[in-house]
Amino acid sequence: MFHQFDVVTVKKPLPGVDVPIGSTGTVIRVFGWTNPPAYHIHFDDWNRGEAFLVRGDDSLELKISFEERAKGCE
Repeated sequence: MFHQFDVVTVKKPLPGVDVPIGSTGTVIRVFGWTNPPAYHIHFDDWNRGEAFLVRGDDSLELKISFEERAKGCE
């Protein structure tokens, strides 16, 4: 399961979301009560200000965790 502000990369096609494999996005909201969990993800080059709803983890890969990003701000 991913967390808010994690950066993820698309590794397999996302059902119902027209974002190419290899795209990078930021998790902006986590719906962890669903099974599998769902995420609102802002893809840097593909959403024109809109977040996509992505269900499950299988098509995504963690690129940078929020904790790693926060360490750089210390």
